[in-house]
Amino acid sequence: MNDSEYKRGNFMTGIQSSVGLISGIDYVSLVDQLIALDAVPKTNLEKRNELLNEEREAIEALMLLFLRSSYMISSLNKADPFNRCELTSSNSSVLTATRNGTPTAGSYTFTPLQLATTQQTVAKGVASDTEALGKSGTITIGKSWSLENNVELQNINGGEGFTKGYIRITDGSGTRATIDLRSAVTMKDVIETINNATEVDVLAELVDDRIVLTDVSGGDPSKFLVQDVSGGSTAASLGIAGLTANENGIAVGSSIYRLGENMSLSQLNDGNGLIFDSILPEIAVYCKDGSMVSIDFNRRSTTTEIEAGAPEIHRELTIGDLLETINNSTDANGVAGKVQASISDDGRRIVFRDTTDGTNTTEFVQPSGNLSPVFRTLGLINGDYESAVSSTDGTLTTRQLIGGLNSPLMSTLNGGYGLSKATAGEIEVQDRAGNKAVLSFTQDELNLMQTFEDAVSVLNYKLQTAEIEVTAGEEPRYGIGISVQMNDSKTGFKLVDTTGKNTANLIFRDKTVTTTTTTPSEEEDGEPTTVTTTISPNIASSFGLNVNAAQSKVDGGSMNRQTVSYSTKLSDLNGGRGVILAGGKITITDSAGRSEILTFDSKTHQTLGDVIDSINRTSVSVNARINDAGDGILLEEFAGGSGSFSCLDDSVSKFAADLGINKSANQSQKTENGHLLIDGSSTYKIEVVETDTLDDIRKKINDAGGNFSASIIADGSSTPYRLAISSKTTGTAAGMNIDLSCLGLTAENMTEASDAILVYGDVKSSNGVVLHSGSNTFKNIVSGVDITVTGSSDSPVTITSEKASTEIKAALKTFVEDYNLFREDLNTKTAYDTETYTGKILYNNHVARAFDRNITDALLKRVYGITGINSLQSIGITIHSSLDDESVNSATGTLTFDEEVFDNLYATNPDGIQEFFFKEQEILGEDGEPTTIKSGWAQSFMDAANLLTDYDGIAYIERDTLDTKITKNEERIAFMQERLDVKRQMMLNKFYAMEQSLAQMSTDMTTISSIASSWSSNYSSTGS
Repeated sequence: MNDSEYKRGNFMTGIQSSVGLISGIDYVSLVDQLIALDAVPKTNLEKRNELLNEEREAIEALMLLFLRSSYMISSLNKADPFNRCELTSSNSSVLTATRNGTPTAGSYTFTPLQLATTQQTVAKGVASDTEALGKSGTITIGKSWSLENNVELQNINGGEGFTKGYIRITDGSGTRATIDLRSAVTMKDVIETINNATEVDVLAELVDDRIVLTDVSGGDPSKFLVQDVSGGSTAASLGIAGLTANENGIAVGSSIYRLGENMSLSQLNDGNGLIFDSILPEIAVYCKDGSMVSIDFNRRSTTTEIEAGAPEIHRELTIGDLLETINNSTDANGVAGKVQASISDDGRRIVFRDTTDGTNTTEFVQPSGNLSPVFRTLGLINGDYESAVSSTDGTLTTRQLIGGLNSPLMSTLNGGYGLSKATAGEIEVQDRAGNKAVLSFTQDELNLMQTFEDAVSVLNYKLQTAEIEVTAGEEPRYGIGISVQMNDSKTGFKLVDTTGKNTANLIFRDKTVTTTTTTPSEEEDGEPTTVTTTISPNIASSFGLNVNAAQSKVDGGSMNRQTVSYSTKLSDLNGGRGVILAGGKITITDSAGRSEILTFDSKTHQTLGDVIDSINRTSVSVNARINDAGDGILLEEFAGGSGSFSCLDDSVSKFAADLGINKSANQSQKTENGHLLIDGSSTYKIEVVETDTLDDIRKKINDAGGNFSASIIADGSSTPYRLAISSKTTGTAAGMNIDLSCLGLTAENMTEASDAILVYGDVKSSNGVVLHSGSNTFKNIVSGVDITVTGSSDSPVTITSEKASTEIKAALKTFVEDYNLFREDLNTKTAYDTETYTGKILYNNHVARAFDRNITDALLKRVYGITGINSLQSIGITIHSSLDDESVNSATGTLTFDEEVFDNLYATNPDGIQEFFFKEQEILGEDGEPTTIKSGWAQSFMDAANLLTDYDGIAYIERDTLDTKITKNEERIAFMQERLDVKRQMMLNKFYAMEQSLAQMSTDMTTISSIASSWSSNYSSTGS
């Protein structure tokens, strides 16, 4: 029952007042007064708890303020702020730098040559964008490539590079020009710079592995001369120093594109690199002496080596590394040197030699069988299905491992299979005049076609020297009127009839050979079985030129240059957007129902080869490899089951989709050998039907989901509507080959997709290193520094990284500000009022005294052994002195920071400031082993701070103690209140009982009075 109920008198039926009706006593007020006297101890305890709460809150506020200030000192108790450098650019309009970690102090020179750009392709216009074009077929959009190489100068001369400088050319007329090649980055830059030199009449071109110069001045060829200038070696590094011309004015330089020990393996196979087995040794050589030498590239460390701290995998990065691994490979007895490898005399191949003596035939074998692609990428075999090759003389020479300066390897065409499917045989040819011939090719002649340029030369030589079929009695005639050239799109071959006639079809086709084999029947009276087999040499078809048509020009189409390989980085896929590895999880299920879940991460999966290896190690019946087009991964399933074959992302993964293999294949899609395929080709195919308008085609291209977008522009002409396709990202990785031939439209690149090019160093210096980035930012190009190109310049820009006091100064300034807030709060809460003779909440608190004493001592702590610095005052931080009286002064003990003192000291002794705050020294630990400790001022301050504010510090203990007291007091107060409530109820009950008694007495008195009155009345009437 509450006080209001008591006061209303609701405890007693019929009584509506706190005053007794009979006694007239205000019993509720009386009880309250009596209870108030008994509640004095409880009231005193409540007041005590209020003070304890106030004290606790005051301590907690002090702790928070102090922790905020001490955090800044803890940031100075490490080396990072003192090693932090500020970056400045001498020309921020073309180059800026930002921190990405902890840069090292120094100056770095860069020359920004080119910004990254997107590809923008525009097609020929049509009359309407909303009317059906009446065309059908397939638009293809794939990764950009060309049959023209553009070798960077840093990769010539076996990886030794190019010497920047000047060359001097004198043409046949005696005219001389000095040509500046200091800004050249690629071989094309060299050729264009020479050809743009208007002072001399010279034509420069790249032929195979050298520069060829032709004097077109019409003067005396004997006057032609190429020289270096002022003792330089630029012309020498280009293979043209001292070059003279023959009687035809042609000057052929020496070979400058060849293998060398410093050449990166990534340059081999037209930038596709080599492929090594991630687990097994790649080559087993069975030597003439009967021993076997195992060659294991990317060798994994042994357990002993790993325990000793060696890298997990010894990777070969250069030709020199590769040769060293081969030459140091051992047999079963640990004997090295039995197999030696070297660069061939022509500088284009690697030669293996069995140095042992014996009568056995040397065999080079793939230990992992025909699944390892190492033999093909090293060029040890022509096909995929050979697992071994023999050598009677103990030597084995790879095919050519680098292309020409302006021509790719044939082995990187046809998706990376080159002419491997071609065999010795014949091609039937006929020009438009009706001249016929047969071109015969031996395997050695096919092997001569190492580059695209070689193939064109060999084919044209065969055509020009071919013996024409003549009738009996006619004089022999030679030379077919057909020329083999690079097609207009620079993606393949084309045939051009040179006769000017059109009386016959142009023919260039494989000549098939038909054989008939008769096998006797196994049954006594059975008929023999006759089998007819037609075999094609696949030579013309390998060139895309199997043709018989009434055309004077025939385009053989794309030769499908390999655009991805095992060494392709996942980050370079999808136009440079890469693949999403976060949450990368796929499930592969074969047709027999076996499934396996694979998880991918950025640490172990950086290349397509890493992905392929992971898939091939599963228990599912699937083999992963680069597809036949050389533009993605192919999964080939061979379980032979009745179900479907699938490779699917899980609910959140995007990994398989980004690789183009998030697909299923059903039984109706089986190949001839009964296998199911999932092809992750990166070439997008957009199907067009006759009813499609230009706008429909635009939508279909955009719906394909590639790294490109299509739009329609109108140029105001009679056929104004033009399809424009642009890459969504910048960089060469975003370049596209776009085929719109099914629409009858030609397309022109208005801008090419190109990387940002940055030279590390002065572009005109011989030591400059060329760097590329798909975006305009070069990440961590110098340790801890990102460089962003915002413009181009032929002048170097200096990025300066200097140790700076900014971060240290900011930390000290913030510390002083935060500490002063703490100190002012401490002063206020510990003050004593001399007029009222009372202290504030923490006046006599031991924690507050500890803060005052310990922190002041820590601030005054000295560090010895540093010239000119031993205290905070040395660096510009002073403590406001206390006043003589004890009155409240919030400024007492606060800090001031003289930034000018600090700046002057930092300018002369930055290392001293670092040592003052952050100093490490080595001492012997309790176990006798050396250990490193921190002994700077920041550590001593944090030690003092931790005594107060750590979880076991004085302030935390005091706060917890106060919490305990407050809780116990609250429990005591609740108990006392309960007792008072009971006592009050009892007292009220007694008053109620008294009132009841008085009421009864009043009733009795009334009754007695009534009786007496009645008696008196009766007595009077009777006279008694």
